[in-house]
Order: sequence, then structure tokens, then C-alpha cells
Amino acid sequence: MTKDVFTAIAWWIAAFVLAAIPIVPVAAVAHPLHSEAIERPCELNRNGHTSWPISGRCSFFVAAGYLVFRLDAAADKNGAQARTVSGAINFGQLTGSLFTDKGPLANGKVTLAEASPQVVHMKPGKLATWANGYVLEVGGSPVKAADSAVNVAQSSAESIFEVFVNYLKVGFIHIIPRGFDHVLFVIGLFLLSPNLKALLWQISAFTVAHTLTLAVGATGVVRLPADIVEPLIALSILWVAIENLLTERFSRWRVGVVFCFGLLHGLGFAGVLLKIGLSAAHFYSALVAFNLGVELGQLTVIAFCFLAVGWAMQTSRYHKRVVVPASCVIALISTYWVLERTVLG
Repeated sequence: MTKDVFTAIAWWIAAFVLAAIPIVPVAAVAHPLHSEAIERPCELNRNGHTSWPISGRCSFFVAAGYLVFRLDAAADKNGAQARTVSGAINFGQLTGSLFTDKGPLANGKVTLAEASPQVVHMKPGKLATWANGYVLEVGGSPVKAADSAVNVAQSSAESIFEVFVNYLKVGFIHIIPRGFDHVLFVIGLFLLSPNLKALLWQISAFTVAHTLTLAVGATGVVRLPADIVEPLIALSILWVAIENLLTERFSRWRVGVVFCFGLLHGLGFAGVLLKIGLSAAHFYSALVAFNLGVELGQLTVIAFCFLAVGWAMQTSRYHKRVVVPASCVIALISTYWVLERTVLG
């Protein structure tokens, strides 16, 4: 690689860091959906071991795409000692971890039961099974924890405005800062857009496509397992990055390819939204708000890109100094994601 390419890579990284600085306050103050602590009966057991389970009271903290729980079990008359087990589940990655007061207990893939979306809404049902045999079950009616500001059971009483604002934030947070793969895809589209018209065509195609599959996915009409959707999303990012490296010209057929990729990304959005759950009282308002939040996140990414490199887009060395090094970075990251979501996963 020439000195110019190394300089361009260093400049791109610096610009990316500077552009990310405004994101930090947004992520810090954003209020995640259903972040109230809820206490209810809980049991953790290990398949095939009659000496287990640990039973007690669980405190759940449900955020956008994540569920964190803490199980406090008191000593009983049979000699079992008091202990605390905590855990965290990433719904998007389908991974989880268990910890005791003495250290890590289990880590690995998480299998969500059919009733798991109901569990997120604090109804009885099996939540998750770790690949190494641990099962978490919850039951009983929700009980408001002492430090809880609002009971999730009261969510149906929220006004349509409150629901709209909550899901708007969740949609935005799913792009910035949680949706790094979608961010890289949008950056890839931006890089090979010689003018605003080309960029608008691509973003419009992507928006229409993911809106369609988000709607049919969230309503349950079409569902694909995350094990299929997530690797394909990573491949779509890799495709865009490689295309950016192989050509300097924008072609109209790329709009059709972007539309097809948008269908995949929409199914990914729907999968996340199903894990989070939609307001039963204001289902369609929540769905529209989530999609608008996603769009705002994407537009924010584009705005940062314009601030970082927009001034250089019409220069003769733009492709060599900006598009090539940035697309190389995107290609490397997306290649890792493809391997992680297939072979390494």
C-alpha cells in the first residue's frame, strides 16, 4: 500500500472518531423501552441434575434488545445456602451469560422458547435454555419492585404519544449506537454516491424495502430465523464494500441490489422488534415509530458522513483516498461477521 493510502486510512479513522463523539450523549440520555425493574418468582435449574434448582425472586431489567436479571435465593431448611445468580441475554445475538456471587457460572448460545416474547412482557413461561444445559423459568403475576418507577403491566395504559416516543427512541438506538452493522451498510452506500440524487435513490430503495419486511415480519406474516438473516446481512455489507472497491462509477442496477438487501435488513429489524415486544394497545403506532426511529438513525449516519468527507466527494482523489481505505475496513469487518455468524458461531 502506498503512503497516500495509509494517510487516507488514518484520516478516515480520525474522522470516524470525531463523528462518533456526538453519539455518546445521545446514547447516555436515551431512555430504553420497558427499563423498569420487575420482581417475580424465578427458578434456575440444570437439565439432568435433580440436586439443582435455585429458586427465589428475580428482578428483571428489560431494555432495548437486552434482558438482565438477578435471582436472589435465600437459605432453606434442606441446607441449601443463600446465593445470588445474575444473567444477561442479548436478544439480537442470542447469547447469554450466568454469574454467581463467586464468579462465572455459564456462557454460551441461548435458545429462546416459543413463549419468550410473552416473558419479556412479564408473563409466565420458559425464558431461555443455555447450550450447556441451564434453564431459567419464571412464573406468577408481576410484582412491582421497590425501586421501580412504573410497572410494565401498566404499559397498556400509556398514551399513544408516550408509546410513540418510546419506540421512536428504540428505533434510533437500534441504529446508533447498537446497530453497527447497519451503520456500516449505510456508510457503504454513501461512499459510492457521486451526488445527492444517487444517494437518495439508494436510501429510498433501502427504506421502502426494509419497511415492507419490517411490517410483515413484526406482524408474523413472514419469519426467518436469525441464523439465516444475520449472516445474509453481513454478506450484504461485504458485497457493497467489494463493489465500492471494484468500481468508481454508480450504476442504476445497484438500486435494485440495495432494494433486495433492504428486504433482508427489514427482517433483521423485525426480529429485534419481536424480541423487544410491541405495545398491545398501540401496535401500529409503535411499529411506525420504531421504523421512523430507524430512519432518523440512518439519516444521522449520512449527516455524519457528509460532515466528514462530503467536501472531498467531487475531488479527483476521493475514490483512492476515501472510498478505497474505508471500504477495505468495512470489508474486513463484514468478513469477520460472516465467519462469526456461520463457521465460528
